[in-house]
Amino acid sequence: TRDPSSNPPAWLAAGAGNSGAFETRGSLNGALGEHWSASLAFSRRSNDGFSYNATRRARVNDLDVSQLQAKLRYAPRPGMEAILAIDGAEDRSDANTTNYPLNHPGAAPRVTFTKQPPGAFLRRAGGLSLRINKGLGNGVGLRSLSAVAVDALERLRTAGAAACRTS
Repeated sequence: TRDPSSNPPAWLAAGAGNSGAFETRGSLNGALGEHWSASLAFSRRSNDGFSYNATRRARVNDLDVSQLQAKLRYAPRPGMEAILAIDGAEDRSDANTTNYPLNHPGAAPRVTFTKQPPGAFLRRAGGLSLRINKGLGNGVGLRSLSAVAVDALERLRTAGAAACRTS
């Protein structure tokens, strides 16, 4: 997504298609104060599945994904900025374990005969990052980037909770 700025654009888009496809996306951006700005973006996509399970007589391999990103920008002077970004995604798509090649000439029809129902599937992902940019002049600058993934944060939280219980 775009970095936050003092320009306050906002937009929203929605779409629908065959196989129960539905999508919404949006973004909001604007100034919070003299040196501060923020942005928020989201996306939600889903469909009923592009494959068919002939045994269960049901569509499979559906899509069900939500994403969110928030950014906070601090720019105390020209050529200097720090941007903190937090993002996350949740995927509850059908984990039927069938995998078909898409957009491949001669690919077999996407039909499966497994008796297995869709698997219980939930994937959460995301992270936190901090980017600092400092312009030095004549097109030269320094950039520092630090980031951590959500699963690493969860491992740290779990380890910290376990350490507190044992002490």
